[in-house]
Amino acid sequence: REDRARSPLGPAERRVEPLELLVDEARYLFHGGAGRQPPAAAAAVAAQLASEDDPYGNEPARHPALKVLKQKPFNAEAPLSILTSYITPEALWYCRHHHPVPDIDPESFRLELGVNRSQADEDESGPSAEDERTLQISLDDLKTKYKKVDVTATMQCGGNRRNELNAVGKTQGLKWEFGAISTATWTGVPLRDVLRTQLDVRDAEEAEAKSIYHVQLYGADEPFDSSIPIHKAMDPRGDVILAYEVNGKPIGREHGGPLRAIVPGYIGTRNIKWLTRVVLAREEAFSTWQRGVPYKMYNSSVKSFDTPEADPRRAASVQELPVQSAIVEPRSGAAVRRAANGSVRVAGYAYSGGGRNIARVDVSSDGGETWTVASLGEGKDQPAGKAWAWTLFEAAVPVPEGKSKVEILCRAVDSSANQQPEKKESVWSLRGILNNSWHRIDVTVED
Repeated sequence: REDRARSPLGPAERRVEPLELLVDEARYLFHGGAGRQPPAAAAAVAAQLASEDDPYGNEPARHPALKVLKQKPFNAEAPLSILTSYITPEALWYCRHHHPVPDIDPESFRLELGVNRSQADEDESGPSAEDERTLQISLDDLKTKYKKVDVTATMQCGGNRRNELNAVGKTQGLKWEFGAISTATWTGVPLRDVLRTQLDVRDAEEAEAKSIYHVQLYGADEPFDSSIPIHKAMDPRGDVILAYEVNGKPIGREHGGPLRAIVPGYIGTRNIKWLTRVVLAREEAFSTWQRGVPYKMYNSSVKSFDTPEADPRRAASVQELPVQSAIVEPRSGAAVRRAANGSVRVAGYAYSGGGRNIARVDVSSDGGETWTVASLGEGKDQPAGKAWAWTLFEAAVPVPEGKSKVEILCRAVDSSANQQPEKKESVWSLRGILNNSWHRIDVTVED
């Protein structure tokens, strides 16, 4: 295998009209929009990539409003202007790729299903035996032989808001701001239905009695793989699906078509794109993205991955995400007007993993001495324990008269009373993931 468990990083809906996006793009570029590409620049990049010798020469077309962090492999944040819309158009979803984007023919596509209850080999780089059984199923069979369901879910990269942590200490990974998050309505078939009918597993208890504890998910962008616990996959309230549509249309190449896994409430990396293989297994998946350091929970004392404390076998893999919120409007550095009642309007999103609902969002303009409870908008009425999507919020935050330079911050509390920690120092890690400290922006208030 090319990647080992200890390898640090491995190889390399409000409708938004196109004109509105172009206007927003023009405004951003006028104000010095570093990181974005105007249409001409995007075309130039596409031409540069169109080389027969370049593995990235067949990349899909991308919307110019995306905030690009890296071209090869392509990684980009959703435009901030879209983060106060409940449903994110597919073209404006954040992109997190580790390899070139596969091009898969839906007609010839087959999903492989298997069972492997063997132990890991000696170096933990793979199972000690081949799959006990395998079978294949076509995309058409999935669509016609299984119940079709919709799941509206927010997906968030584990590195969302990583760049804020670099003020504490240098982290490893792309410098994501708070746009590595998006929400869509996914359509597909329940994974549990497929496993029950194709691999004869009725529920999690039966699976565990057969030494099956994980479901391994493999994508076409090898060697990327991931896994989730069998109890999540088989939970009728877990809503894990094999998705073939997003927002009512077939999933495009960029975001995992023709088939991808949707694991609501879990870190983005478990939602495998370009899904080609599903295996019921005793062990977790074996790639560095599951067993290595990229998505492990380390504390702030780990300053190097070349130490015994950084042994990934001693750290838990990230699955459910912690409670999170961010202020989207106004943007940090903006000049805003104080309302007649002395307040400033803010808006943003809040989200928690594991299906936990957002119970409250607090906003402050005095460093947390006093708090204003925000009004919760779309997302607030999701079913208890199945709040797979974010909740939008707004607040009118009082700002003392005569005060012009103001820091505004927010924190969210979920239905399990989990709340965001105050300081980013308390959540810093070398990998820079899971930053859910209070979100802060600086604005100039004008009368």
